[in-house]
Amino acid sequence: MSDGQLPTRERILETSLRLFSEKGYLGATTKEISAESDVAEVTLFRHFPSKESLFQEVLSILADFFASRRKKGNLRNFDEFLAARLFLGMFYQYFITSEVFGLKILANYDDDSVIEGYVNIFSRGTRK
Repeated sequence: MSDGQLPTRERILETSLRLFSEKGYLGATTKEISAESDVAEVTLFRHFPSKESLFQEVLSILADFFASRRKKGNLRNFDEFLAARLFLGMFYQYFITSEVFGLKILANYDDDSVIEGYVNIFSRGTRK
């Protein structure tokens, strides 16, 4: 399925993950999330009773991802929910710093390359 064909709930969750990463919890509005998900705001609230519940669901999905990777032996044991919060915070910090300060030092990198680098360092650490 392409993004336009994703079920409504998944579109809302994908958009929420991106916007919470870029703008943080307070900066991402339900109005913006619903508009970018191509749904009415009332539809968003039919799927998630509050912005907080939407955010909790995004964190749960990330935590489940970390848990599944750990069960496969790819990650060491840690609190997956805390890792999900840290992971989102890391991206938020990148995007807000880029917006506020322009981060000219990273001008040669596109967002996808930076995100790939963050994921690599976050999931594998910096050890040899």
